[in-house]
Amino acid sequence: MTRYWKLMLCMVIVLTATAIASAQSLGDVARKERSKQKPQAARTYTNEDIPSVEIPKEEPKADSAAPAADATAEKKDGAKSPAEEKAALNDEWKKKVAAEKANIASIEREINLMEREEKVKATVYYADAGNRLRDNKDWTDQEQKYKDNLAARQKDLAAAKAKLDGVKESARKAGATSYE
Repeated sequence: MTRYWKLMLCMVIVLTATAIASAQSLGDVARKERSKQKPQAARTYTNEDIPSVEIPKEEPKADSAAPAADATAEKKDGAKSPAEEKAALNDEWKKKVAAEKANIASIEREINLMEREEKVKATVYYADAGNRLRDNKDWTDQEQKYKDNLAARQKDLAAAKAKLDGVKESARKAGATSYE
């Protein structure tokens, strides 16, 4: 019987050694799979990739030198070039968007502060069993007041975010290109 077991053990060792020798390493399998899956590079288009169309201005003809002189005089008197007007428009909308973002940040800060203060109150309240027995109604009233205030501030936040979206949309419609 021992001879049978020795023979079986030898066969298992030989089969295991053969399987190990013929098996691929995990790294080889991963390299092979990676080489199969060549992802197609997605093209990202930016403003620099898309040509802009500029409308050429009509240049004054040689026989109309007097109106050209008047045009330069008007520019010096206070008329702005289209680039300056565009920059002024962008600055104006940037200020409006920044004001709305500041408003949103202020409301979010208030909400965070309210939540932190409520957590501290809850920790103090639940740490003392006597408080829960003595001031249960007072705690319930304060808790309801907090929930109402929090809901009101969250509505204010949602309204401010909607207003910011409206300002951004108005800026886009007005032709501002950089108002973020």
